[in-house]
Amino acid sequence: MDLQASQSVSQPCCPGRGIDACGANLFCAAFDGRSQPTCYPERSRPDLGECSEDRQCASGECNVRAQRCKSTFGASCRDDVGCSTRQPQRSVCRLGSCDASAGAVGDSCNLPEDCDSHACAGGFCVSASGAAKPETFTAICDEEWVAGDPRELYFHLWADVSFEPGGAGQRGSLRIAWTALESGSKTLDASARVGATTSARGPVATDDKYTVAFDRFVLPAAALHGPKSEIEVTPLTLSGSFTSLAKPFCARLSGTIHKPVERRIGGTPRSVCWFYPTTPGAPLPTFPRASCP
Repeated sequence: MDLQASQSVSQPCCPGRGIDACGANLFCAAFDGRSQPTCYPERSRPDLGECSEDRQCASGECNVRAQRCKSTFGASCRDDVGCSTRQPQRSVCRLGSCDASAGAVGDSCNLPEDCDSHACAGGFCVSASGAAKPETFTAICDEEWVAGDPRELYFHLWADVSFEPGGAGQRGSLRIAWTALESGSKTLDASARVGATTSARGPVATDDKYTVAFDRFVLPAAALHGPKSEIEVTPLTLSGSFTSLAKPFCARLSGTIHKPVERRIGGTPRSVCWFYPTTPGAPLPTFPRASCP
């Protein structure tokens, strides 16, 4: 069949005519099992639809390797296809949906192009050298460490992620290193830190759940609002969800206090800590009074 040039939408076309196969703002292709190529409007192909070039996709971007249109923000996605970088809101494919991501070191990623550094490892954006730099947080904990003293406690916290090969279902590991802040502190200042820094590392699973366990954790008396006696927890476990070094995350607390009196902690809505990215010297944030999601 000898097909004319500049065919209109939905008319059969001849790919051999190249750009002249269809009229303006149309392209010639055979998708979705068609045997006869036809003229499609540009940007008519849906998220995850077949494609061969960017102008065909509603999202503005075709993953040529997968021959599928990348997905728009908030839409369903596939890890091997990814989310479009041509949208106002940058996003990354996480658990089957295009979720917000800034592309900074520590943010979630699936493909190198999800990251400003063009380097993705273990589900996190890393620097060109392959390491996610530690980030500074304010930790606010609401556990009633001392009976009758429900006020929150503050900590200066560092967190980083690494990508050593783990077992099945593991995408990386999270390190938490924190030091208590003196009671009454108003800003995140190194001079307000009291007691020793405690550090531990634990796995981050593919569903973003993490667990970090400290063999021994000591709260110095200077960090407490009430009785001036240090508190020793052996062990202390933090668990919750973690997706990025650039976002707040929370932890459920569990463990056993051995000093000054023995009692269990955890299991209540108030047995939580929230971690907020904070610039050193900035005012301490307020506690959200919310349980971990």
